[in-house]
Amino acid sequence: MVEFSTREREVLFYLLTKTEPVQVQEIAETLGTSERTIQRERERIAQTIASFQLELDYIRGRGLVLVGDESDKRKLREALLLSHKALPSTDDRQVELTYRLLQEPGMIKLQALAHAMYIAPSTISQDLERIDEWFQQYDLELQRKKGIGAEVIGEEINKRRLLLSLIFTQWDVLSFYRLLQGDLNQLPDLLHPARNQWVEAINQSYAVIAPVIKQQELSDRLIMRATLSLALQAMRMEMFPMRYELKSYPVEVLQRVDVIGRRLPYVLTVAERQWISEELRNFQQDQLDSSEELVIRLRVKRLIEEVSLLYGEQFTEDNALERGLVSHIMSYTRQNVVNPSYVIKQIEREYPRLFDSVKQVAQTVFSDQAFADYDLAFWVMHFGAVLSRPVVKVPYRVLVVCSAGLGSSKLLMNRLRQEFLELDQIENSSLFGIDRLNLTDYDFVLSTVPLPDISQPHLLVNPLLPQDEVDRVRKLLVSLPKSFKPPARKAVQGWLDLKRLEQLVKTARELTELFSIESIASQSEGLEELLLEVSNVMVTKDIAHSAVQLSTQLLRRHEMSGLGIPGTRLALFHGRDSSIKQGAFLMFELNQAIDLLGMDQVIHPVERILVLVAPEQAPDELLQLLSSISGAIIESEERTTQFEYGDEQQLDNVLNETFRKVIERELNVSEV
Repeated sequence: MVEFSTREREVLFYLLTKTEPVQVQEIAETLGTSERTIQRERERIAQTIASFQLELDYIRGRGLVLVGDESDKRKLREALLLSHKALPSTDDRQVELTYRLLQEPGMIKLQALAHAMYIAPSTISQDLERIDEWFQQYDLELQRKKGIGAEVIGEEINKRRLLLSLIFTQWDVLSFYRLLQGDLNQLPDLLHPARNQWVEAINQSYAVIAPVIKQQELSDRLIMRATLSLALQAMRMEMFPMRYELKSYPVEVLQRVDVIGRRLPYVLTVAERQWISEELRNFQQDQLDSSEELVIRLRVKRLIEEVSLLYGEQFTEDNALERGLVSHIMSYTRQNVVNPSYVIKQIEREYPRLFDSVKQVAQTVFSDQAFADYDLAFWVMHFGAVLSRPVVKVPYRVLVVCSAGLGSSKLLMNRLRQEFLELDQIENSSLFGIDRLNLTDYDFVLSTVPLPDISQPHLLVNPLLPQDEVDRVRKLLVSLPKSFKPPARKAVQGWLDLKRLEQLVKTARELTELFSIESIASQSEGLEELLLEVSNVMVTKDIAHSAVQLSTQLLRRHEMSGLGIPGTRLALFHGRDSSIKQGAFLMFELNQAIDLLGMDQVIHPVERILVLVAPEQAPDELLQLLSSISGAIIESEERTTQFEYGDEQQLDNVLNETFRKVIERELNVSEV
């Protein structure tokens, strides 16, 4: 079998998902490395893929591209998949770095870390930036001092919880079980520096904990966690003692702590008893806490990478996909959903090959957890939303402000044109030059320097526009009130466009007749299930032809930018898509509130969902009327209250009044 280095695998994995040449700069930014590193790897990669009858071509001005038959590319993809399961990834390296930092009692030099891990100090510095959020998630601080090193600051209980999560990212239940049966090769590489101590601590801890957990039905995963919690305590209690905090625990938890304490070969301090009490209380609740999020997030990243390879689509570039899947899997563990076969059939019919790819990869990445086809179907919805990513058809006009000179502004403008095809006009200005411009002519402003107070939507960005800032700009785009805005028309004095007026009245009547308030009696808390149910109603009403495609687009809207309206019980889902047959406005009343991300990026309980949809190629009249509805929702407090609590008759009156204003404006414009 051909062996690939980690860097070779990452570059080839990226190029296999591209059909056109890719700039070296783009590859470097995506992989989090330098252009020099990519250039250095080119010759080695070319030699490696020669055995697959493939070539790595560089096209001047365009970039790198893999050249060869599709059958040979498929063989390379299969070889990469096999190596992907065996080679340590960037995530594995970052897990090891985090683990090593937590094992140090004080400051450790970065040079010493780099030497111990056989990597460059610059790589250590980059990884420290990326793992900082892991420490924050556990209320820990990664303190760095230039020229000295790095140190983890925080409570020991939080350090242990993070350590347990790191171990779980590298170890599954089956391998753990085999270790207990005597196969020492099942110990993960992460624990090898103290291999003998870990094996002894794990076996001793399982012998202590086994009789206790027999009295309580725990999942295999919780049994593994209980054993590792006790083993970790044995490994750290002398050098890293716990600090006691006054808390109360259920009587049965304290009784089990007493039993465990009597079976241990060492005496527990009050603080160390508390560590066991905390862990046992979590087991009693039998639910995943926030410490599982890191495990799931790293597994989801691996899931996305391997599905990308298997399916041949670059899903890894989509940050919203990772967030959506993590959120879904975390919520799944707290639900016990039924298994309606119609959901599976719908997803399999729409995305047959994608469903197979996700299912195949899930069985290896989540080998110690069983997910039903029903839940995998909703995973596919998240992937499907990326495949049918909506491109906003309405042109936007953006102003780029930069004080560093023409080069920086041109760089930012080029990045914007690469990432946002929907940007119709991109103009640049200096900071002093904006005083001479009418900023209302622009939909939003991007600046590389802080701006004075301006009324237009604006963002402060890096001229290189890295991926996280691309996501910020995308969120801003989605939030702009232009989704349904028709192109501006020039009025003709003294002329009444009867055909347009007739179409406007006809469309207003159709929207009014289609409008209804539907009740959703679903007991599920999952947004995916809810949106599929909403979309099925719209298919039944002949508004859309594919419930799966529509629901993926609605889900996509929510993942890219919150849709809950702050201060209300409403969420507004809107969009234009090829699955829509005719424009419509519907409301859905939920029998129980669902927590959704709001437009202010805060979670809100939502009880009524408003859906505004239009075909991808929609007439101006329809877009104008739908735009008037979205404007009416927040027109006044009284109007917002009507949308929140009004019945069908009251909302019919609101629509009638809203449409009447549109038609009256049309008549007035024609008379100018």
